[in-house]
Amino acid sequence: MDRVPTSVGAEIFIALINPAISLVFALAFLGLWLQQGRRPGVVVFAVAYGLAALGFVVQYFGLPIGFEWSRLFSNAAFVAAALALAAGIAGGYGRPFPWLAVACLVVSGMAMMVWFLFVQPSLLARIYAINFTIGGICLVAAAELRCLPGRRLVDTSLMVLALLAGLSFFGRTLVVMAVTPGPQDLHAFFGSAYWVSLSFSWALLSLLIALAAIARILTDSMQEMADRGETDGLTGLPNRRAFEHRASLALAHGGAMLVLADLDGMTTVNDTYGRRSGDLVLAGFARRLKQMAGRGAICGRIGGDEFGILLPDTSQNAGLALAEGLRVRFGRAGAPGLPGGVGRVTASFGVARHMPGESYADLQRRCDEALFLAKRRGRDQVVSAKHPAVNWLEPSEQRSALA
Repeated sequence: MDRVPTSVGAEIFIALINPAISLVFALAFLGLWLQQGRRPGVVVFAVAYGLAALGFVVQYFGLPIGFEWSRLFSNAAFVAAALALAAGIAGGYGRPFPWLAVACLVVSGMAMMVWFLFVQPSLLARIYAINFTIGGICLVAAAELRCLPGRRLVDTSLMVLALLAGLSFFGRTLVVMAVTPGPQDLHAFFGSAYWVSLSFSWALLSLLIALAAIARILTDSMQEMADRGETDGLTGLPNRRAFEHRASLALAHGGAMLVLADLDGMTTVNDTYGRRSGDLVLAGFARRLKQMAGRGAICGRIGGDEFGILLPDTSQNAGLALAEGLRVRFGRAGAPGLPGGVGRVTASFGVARHMPGESYADLQRRCDEALFLAKRRGRDQVVSAKHPAVNWLEPSEQRSALA
């Protein structure tokens, strides 16, 4: 990476192919960043490819700051591009990036670059220093993706490409230097087998990495759009359709407890304090519900004031304890959105245990009947549904329910 080419033709073509590809993808990622609500992870890819384009241009054509400083600038741009690319890959999945380890790798690599450029000039040493530094950064990105839970095909593709890029910077450099005479001076550098192999391998890998990254960004966007279609905008919980679908799938894997909750007196709250206050009460109950239900629970807003919780592989006593704890904690706390000193907002609960072979619709019907009875008995209480074979409502209550 150390000389301005003097010939035209093949050398000029090689000189322009990498900065052109990098610049195209830098603009593509910049456009995605603007279109996708300016996600930080997307703009990092734009910066990475922009730095790569800048590095190649300076590498070939130099800067008016002297030979050594131009070489240092271009190689620093290559390392920074690899660093940004690795951070963008790992950061796009919300994984912490090992900045300390990578910083040690970058500092050592650039220190060797400076030493073999200014103190003890050696083209071969600089080649090894920069290639091994960039290769190490790529391997770190691959290792981060390897630890990613629930990898999709596009995620695995990115991991494999990052791994191939890292191995390429190590293996290709060692193999080419071993089987061909390495460039001994600046005049032979751009025509060497090393530089040609580097140029075309980077063109191919950068193209594939960019396409995989774009595919991941678009896949995430499509998933987010689907999630928004299944999410209640006020509470952030799954809506009725999404909750019932997820609950039905969970029931196929074993027993579960269903808890239905209905806030008491929300019509009065809306009429007295306005719908804005009522919305704050609902959102506050949803936050409490998510905190107490735990990570394995399936929660949802299935009606105006009604919420559902499905607890997979949970005993009836545990389901009743959750409902009772939620009832007490929410009822005793000041309702969010209401003026201080105002009477508390309570909730009624129905709890039903899933029976073998029972559909979700039948389970919800039994739980609804228990919730209905809790309302009729005075609200602010928990009622457990009986076995499906037991007709436990009084005739007068059955007539009232039908009416």
